[in-house]
Amino acid sequence: MGSKQAGENLPNEDAEPNPAQAHAACAGPAFSLSPPALSDTPADPGQHAQDTNPGASRCRVLVVDDDDAVAESTVLLLQVAGHDVRSAASGEAALELARGFRPQVVLLDIGLRGMDGYEVARQLRQEQVSGEELRLMAVTGNGREEDQARSMAAGFDRHLVKPVPPDALCELVDEIGRLPANRTPGG
Repeated sequence: MGSKQAGENLPNEDAEPNPAQAHAACAGPAFSLSPPALSDTPADPGQHAQDTNPGASRCRVLVVDDDDAVAESTVLLLQVAGHDVRSAASGEAALELARGFRPQVVLLDIGLRGMDGYEVARQLRQEQVSGEELRLMAVTGNGREEDQARSMAAGFDRHLVKPVPPDALCELVDEIGRLPANRTPGG
């Protein structure tokens, strides 16, 4: 990995917004996420999550997207909000990971290469344990009525159109985390 010289990649006031930055308000104060400054101390994105988001309940979330930048930013956003988040870049990897992780929420890109999101949703529903709460959220660039109908037919609970605003995504996952069926025993 190459080193950066002082002044490289500094933001230009006239430049377009940086897609690596995210803004979120997840059941707490608003904050901005930016690429970290160089430091000798490694950062733990979930380290202060409970302090910054006291109203949210922790939720197990699986993010499935073959665009690494989208997956990584979504994972970071939800981890900072206090959720237990894993990611997969393919349908096959998502199914394997879900078997052990048992997510409560799956944010699933429809346009995956290979096995598409519709097929992944159908298989997740087939493998769903009786009584288990599983919320499947289609995440796609297609928002037409027929696209939404196809998502519902495949077993999705919601159809989200990209780009999904970070605060709306956090609010949705926080809401699911607060549902009584999603609480852990004794919680």
